[in-house]
Amino acid sequence: MEAETGFTTRATVLGYIQRGGAPSANDRILGGRMGAFAVDLLMQGKGGEAVGIRGTTLVATPIQEALAMKKRFDETMRNVVHQINN
Repeated sequence: MEAETGFTTRATVLGYIQRGGAPSANDRILGGRMGAFAVDLLMQGKGGEAVGIRGTTLVATPIQEALAMKKRFDETMRNVVHQINN
């Protein structure tokens, strides 16, 4: 990733950082589903793809396309979290 993007990278479990705490059963199931999906892609000869989820469907997106995607920020959710924390 560093060679392709020029950004310094480190491995981390982002979900734990974003939500805090130990992973839930749902987190573990999703991780397993995404891992199995990634392996299936590789077995089909498809590499260089980012695995994600849209709704409940697992999707694969070419890494360069994924990196170029505009990041959407849900202002409504920010407001909900802000109200809960205040």
